[in-house]
Amino acid sequence: MQESNCPEIALLLEKEETVRHPLVHPTPKIEEWRDASLRESAFFNLTVDQVGEMVDAVIRLIGKFNEAVGEQFGGVNEWLHSRGADGRFSEAAFG
Repeated sequence: MQESNCPEIALLLEKEETVRHPLVHPTPKIEEWRDASLRESAFFNLTVDQVGEMVDAVIRLIGKFNEAVGEQFGGVNEWLHSRGADGRFSEAAFG
């Protein structure tokens, strides 16, 4: 699997710079070369739909890895749950 043949990887790599970096690596210092509000706006402008899209991509990607590797390292079906049509996880995901 790689970016060119896996939409989940492509999406996550696309979102890495615009979402992950600002949230995981915030900095309080002023950097002349970047817009001062870039990191803050990434957080405040993140929507529930964007987060849901990334969560769904990660879940599908874990499922693909599981299919490729098999259950030799333990299966994911007992603990990996997809969101429902309403965007929520079922109670089984928390049990």
